[in-house]
Amino acid sequence: MEQALIDSVKGPAECERTHVFSGLDKPVIRFVPEKEVIMESTKTIDVQLRLNNMIGPSNFNCVHRKLPIYEGGPVETLLRWKKNLQETIIGKPCSNPQSKFTITKLLLGGDPEATWLEFERQKCETAAVGEHTLGQTEDTYRATMVCFMEHYFPKTGNNARKQKRYMNNCLVKPRSVSIHQCALRLKQINGYLPLFPFPENETLSEGDLIQILVVMCPKSWQVKMTEHDFDPANHSFQEVLDQLIKWEVVEKLPSKNSGDAKQPEPNPKGKGKGDRRGKKKRKWKEAEDKEYGGEDPPCLLCTLFKGNAKSHATKDCNKRARIAKFLQSGGNNKKKKFKSAERHELNALVKKTVQKCLKEKKKEKELDYTSDDVESDAS
Repeated sequence: MEQALIDSVKGPAECERTHVFSGLDKPVIRFVPEKEVIMESTKTIDVQLRLNNMIGPSNFNCVHRKLPIYEGGPVETLLRWKKNLQETIIGKPCSNPQSKFTITKLLLGGDPEATWLEFERQKCETAAVGEHTLGQTEDTYRATMVCFMEHYFPKTGNNARKQKRYMNNCLVKPRSVSIHQCALRLKQINGYLPLFPFPENETLSEGDLIQILVVMCPKSWQVKMTEHDFDPANHSFQEVLDQLIKWEVVEKLPSKNSGDAKQPEPNPKGKGKGDRRGKKKRKWKEAEDKEYGGEDPPCLLCTLFKGNAKSHATKDCNKRARIAKFLQSGGNNKKKKFKSAERHELNALVKKTVQKCLKEKKKEKELDYTSDDVESDAS
């Protein structure tokens, strides 16, 4: 889940409201986990755990797990290590304090192991009052664990309160992340809160999680809640999540009109300039249509140059550019390359030729009419 979340966004800021989030109130765990958190440790230890502590060890009641050894890293890695440690203590089971100290030291390495041994020596060998030895007890184990966790947490005040403030006010759902992934990550962070140092390290209630999830959603989804009379306060977290997933699926479906409209094909030669070229092309087309008119057949060009004039109008004729090149070359059919800036000149040349031919035809018709009148008078 963490890897999918990291791959879906460009950075942690994409899941946060930047105008609310400030560096002074930086949380211990951000919504997008760091890459070091999901990197598995190269050193592991094989542990055999019981599925049911009420039954003795057997092949059906035991499971083998490979647990990573904590050698340092982000605070979230430390919290994951502590969760594994708690599951190991319950599943072994470790019923006495000596076994808890032993299994804890087995899961530590490097600087964390040295830090643990130092705190263990301080709590087990030195009493708060007096100089008598306390030894490995439940109280000394809890005190050692508290000192060990506080050592790796930021020394910036109440970390649990800042984490809850961050979750309530700064989170937003990115477009590239599904609402289901957001809900899973929200629950995961909420499960880390009891592992924070005191005080206020209680988990958020279900109502608080629902409110955070709803605030993370887009405004359009919140409007749909009002339109459908859906009050999240009257539903469980899972029911709210199921409803949000339905709206997310419906939003991704194509609209009714989107299927009829053809999507324009990408222009590989344009390199991102397809829209501008398309606009220029439409402007040239409109200018040409105004120049020629001729919205209805027959086509004047094809009439003059012996083409199929009845099938199309003058503005739709595909012979304009070819005729213009032919006229500009003086009748010689030579291949030339023309820039787009020369198109107005070519169109003007074609238009002039068409008007000249139309005038000549009109004169011929007038001569024919006058000759017919003379003959009729003579007769």
